[in-house]
Amino acid sequence: MVNNKIKVGVVGLGYWGPKVLRNFLQNEDIEVVAVCDQDEKRLQNFHHDGIRKISDFDELMRDDTVDAVALCVPVEYHYTCTKKALENNKHVWVEKPLAETAKEAAELSLLANDKNLTLFVDHTFLYNPAVQKIKEVVDSKELGEILYFDSTRINLGLIQKNINVVMDLAPHDISILNHIVKSNPISVTAQGTSVVTKKLEEIAYVLMKYENGMIAHLNFNWLSPVKIRQTIIGGTRKLLLYDDTHASEKIKIFDKGVDINKIYKESGNESALINYRVGDIVAPNIEQTESLSLACNDFVESIRTGEPPLSDGYSGVRVVQIIESIQNSLKANGQAVDLESNNKSEPVQCKQMD
Repeated sequence: MVNNKIKVGVVGLGYWGPKVLRNFLQNEDIEVVAVCDQDEKRLQNFHHDGIRKISDFDELMRDDTVDAVALCVPVEYHYTCTKKALENNKHVWVEKPLAETAKEAAELSLLANDKNLTLFVDHTFLYNPAVQKIKEVVDSKELGEILYFDSTRINLGLIQKNINVVMDLAPHDISILNHIVKSNPISVTAQGTSVVTKKLEEIAYVLMKYENGMIAHLNFNWLSPVKIRQTIIGGTRKLLLYDDTHASEKIKIFDKGVDINKIYKESGNESALINYRVGDIVAPNIEQTESLSLACNDFVESIRTGEPPLSDGYSGVRVVQIIESIQNSLKANGQAVDLESNNKSEPVQCKQMD
């Protein structure tokens, strides 16, 4: 495979599949040899010379000339399709989240590791140049120690039939948070409501606490009149605003904060003399590169070298573990869920953790 293109089959031509397909077609190291979808109309509407159209997933699995598959299918099929592909010795690109449960996600990650196959979870935002810049800023300690992470991801629709707003939108912000912070939260509290289907939450508010005192608040909503994609990261030195809807200045770093100049006692009580610091606002230059294109490059590099991609199986497991805890808190009417006791499966010991 070192001197040849990686032969890939793309499964699912719904909303996300065509976007992944377009980037694969543009990648000089990938040859898309087949597309697969159970919807005959989608297959009929697909026209590209040299690419086979298949309606039977098992037929694609039996094709030993296919090196890898991209699974752009509904969440309920992620586990079964990914497992079957790995068992048939194919590298896998799978849409987020990796699976519906942490146990299933861990099993897939271990299977990929045991068979020396690349398991790539499509947490596309990890490859977003703005998120990569945020990671660089946080790692440099320019913000100081991180105090809080506050994220809002809201818009009107698309209301899903089989999953709630958490399963749909949370993987984005949780993968970003995990990438930036690295440590896992120790507890999760979530409140949500369903006003349309009366079954699956269209609105959810999540609060996560960390051992070092940091907190993260996530707001997900399918019923907002406006589309907002904003994250605020507060540090002991500076504050950062990430607005993914902004065309140019996606990141702004504020030299703002609160300093305690003096602590004194008055009538037996301690009081603080507070000084509000207001400095410059800096908007770093962000490279204009499509995230999916960078993700495709990492997928190829992982297959070529055997090294885990940035968005690997272990990354996918961590996200699913947190989502599962959020779902359990929602079911318990907002009771706090301890992550260690909630995720009782064995640790995922695989190359992705090295």
